[in-house]
Amino acid sequence: MYQGFGDALQQAAQLVFEKTRKIRPNVAVVGVNGGFLARQLDGFTSTEGANDVGTHVIGNFRGITIIENPLQDADLVVMTFKGNDFQGAYAVGEYMPVVQTQLLQYEDFRNSSSLATMIAKKTLTNAFFATVTITHN
Repeated sequence: MYQGFGDALQQAAQLVFEKTRKIRPNVAVVGVNGGFLARQLDGFTSTEGANDVGTHVIGNFRGITIIENPLQDADLVVMTFKGNDFQGAYAVGEYMPVVQTQLLQYEDFRNSSSLATMIAKKTLTNAFFATVTITHN
């Protein structure tokens, strides 16, 4: 039952290879339903910690790093290629280092401070992306 999901990932990777004739996706960003299905696949190797929360790597499946993002659509899987420098689907550049705001103290003596940074993201080629949508039938 779950292996159909693994087959869909492999088909999406093959589609990207046919479009580019260069690469096969090596990263899949999945929603929570995709994360559940990925954990059930034969050949899935978990790399999760005990208390991982938020967006995190959950493991590997046939050379594809699976990243679970609970903030994206639960049924959406975005596959892409992560390479070195500009040999990838996208590039990320940092505009400013992480900076900390001033420390604020509230009436109940709790302290609060924030961190901020700015980055730019640029898609280098759309051909390096594929999506898989989980359907419930």
